[in-house]
Order: sequence, then structure tokens, then C-alpha cells
Amino acid sequence: MASIGLDLVEIERFSLWHLKTNTQLLRIFSQQEINYCLLVPCKSAERFAARFAVKEAFYKAVTPLIIHKKPFLVFCKNTEFVQCLQVNWQALELPEYSTTASITHSRTTAAAVVIIEI
Repeated sequence: MASIGLDLVEIERFSLWHLKTNTQLLRIFSQQEINYCLLVPCKSAERFAARFAVKEAFYKAVTPLIIHKKPFLVFCKNTEFVQCLQVNWQALELPEYSTTASITHSRTTAAAVVIIEI
């Protein structure tokens, strides 16, 4: 059995995120994600968008599996996508599930899918 989450975001929505303070970005992204997104300035919007999409997709995949719902930002703080999706299951107080994620983007849209095997 599996739970699937899918998310699409417009990259333009993230076009000015490189101007946000580190404190603001840390509400959603890990320091490693921030560093990666800002590494190539012309790619920062698509990188932030793709990582935001994977966090949303994870949230959509995991929430049907839990009884006590948690706010989206709690999941943001405990997930990270640099080369692959890393989840801090213990901090989320959830059993460790096998999780697969994929991100992609076009010129205007970033997409992510997350599959959680139960």
C-alpha cells in the first residue's frame, strides 16, 4: 500500500525569495537547501519552487496516515531535499516509512511527487 502526494507551483512566485533574510527562509527550508538554492542566483527561483513543491507533496502524502494533524511548517522544518528527500521521522513523531520523491520543473512551473510506502 502507498500514499501519494503531488504538488505544482509557479516558479514566478519565488522570483524574489533570494532577497528574503536567512531567518525568513529557515521557516521553510533547511540551511543546506538555502545554500543550494542560492548557489546559482539565476536558478534560485526554480530551486526554491521545486523544494517547496516537494515539501507540499510530502505533506499531502503523509497527512492521511496520521491521526493528530500538525501544521505544514512543522513538516517543512523536518524535511529536506538536496539530492533526495530526507525526513526526520522522530521529530514528526511518526514511524519511519520508506519514502521516494522526485522533483522537476519547466521554465514556469515546478512539480514534485512523493510516494510513501506503508
